[in-house]
Amino acid sequence: MLYTDHSAEYSDAWVDEIPGSVKTIAMVGASGDETKPGNHVLRFLTDAGYELIRVNPRPDLTEIRGLKVYPSLQPIDRPIDMVDVFRPSEELAGIASHAVETGARVRWAQLGVHNDEAARIAEAGGLEVVMDRCPKIELLRASREADPDRRTRPIEGSGANLVHAAIGFSRPGGPLNTACQLVGALPARARETIRYE
Repeated sequence: MLYTDHSAEYSDAWVDEIPGSVKTIAMVGASGDETKPGNHVLRFLTDAGYELIRVNPRPDLTEIRGLKVYPSLQPIDRPIDMVDVFRPSEELAGIASHAVETGARVRWAQLGVHNDEAARIAEAGGLEVVMDRCPKIELLRASREADPDRRTRPIEGSGANLVHAAIGFSRPGGPLNTACQLVGALPARARETIRYE
């Protein structure tokens, strides 16, 4: 088994292929707090046409935006294409094992979340692995690169057509976009201090 070197920079072309290949995303660490990245990205991906399954281990969090929150990946009873993780790096190995059990195809860890053991577990289970990246930022980047002169784009179809999704969901500098872009602009060392709870 060959493992990816996750300390190296990912190819943008490779990262860009992933969002277009998935429709159902389980977000581990989804947040009901509108000030948290785990809420911003949840809203953005939902608006882009993805089916988002909310996962958070907090026992007091049972719904986000009127939809059920699962305590872990294990009770989810429908297919999952991608697991997006907003949890501390030390929890990633256990989440990777559960992601393999669900049959997911991709395990994506958010900015500041990196764990090489977890990457090996996921890759050994056949998953593609992305770490220390935000799908929202990647989608906005790909959309701008595809059409740099246009500030908004219409939504077309499901999340599988994400490259065609609107960057107008969150105008550059708009409230929904700002948190992710500020975090994404941080140097890698600073991103390592981000805590997802």
